[in-house]
Amino acid sequence: MLWPFLVGWFVVALVLQLYRAPLDRWVVLACTWVLGSTIGLVLRATVTHRSTPLAFIIVTLIFIGLTTFGWRLFVHGLAWVRSRESNSPRFS
Repeated sequence: MLWPFLVGWFVVALVLQLYRAPLDRWVVLACTWVLGSTIGLVLRATVTHRSTPLAFIIVTLIFIGLTTFGWRLFVHGLAWVRSRESNSPRFS
């Protein structure tokens, strides 16, 4: 079930105004990741009427964290490498 996590993510993102380009986007993104995942886990447990195993909580936080930060860090690192390549002197 994906919808509890999407609801949790977008509720927290709207409350913290993640998409308004705040001054410190990484902190707001981390708060959105943790709080959104928590809301998603609570919604999932409430709807399914089952307890949530610790392993599921850990895997959920790791997966959502990697998909939230992983591609952003990759793009940020790629931009950093390209900017260093364009500023480095060329020897011919």
